[in-house]
Amino acid sequence: MYRAAFVCPVPAVLARLDELGLETVGQYLESKWVILACGVVEPDRWCGCKGAPRGTVVRSLAHEPFSWWPTRLLVTVRRYWCRGCGQVRRQDTARVAEPRARSSRPAARWALDGIVVAHVTLARTAEGLAVS
Repeated sequence: MYRAAFVCPVPAVLARLDELGLETVGQYLESKWVILACGVVEPDRWCGCKGAPRGTVVRSLAHEPFSWWPTRLLVTVRRYWCRGCGQVRRQDTARVAEPRARSSRPAARWALDGIVVAHVTLARTAEGLAVS
């Protein structure tokens, strides 16, 4: 008899968020959506001075779907004010997505694979990502 030891599913591993430097802090499952609240794992880079916390910004990104369920990432990005130079800096999210992008890098790769390799229509790909 096959005996497997199952553990609680980790959304970060299933959504491949560990490759992006993110950790899951919450999840919301609906009949048509999967929403994952995430935080940046990597340490902050400084310009040489210690920064003071200035709050957070939530970045909403379309992500590759779970079996055609549109998935949305809510990435919480911390902001810091540098006491030395006076600039406000954010945590680096370059591994997750381009600046000002509305979709994550895996979502863009999933869309390109669907359109180019699998010959899925553009409308069906947009529907899978829940974007226009």
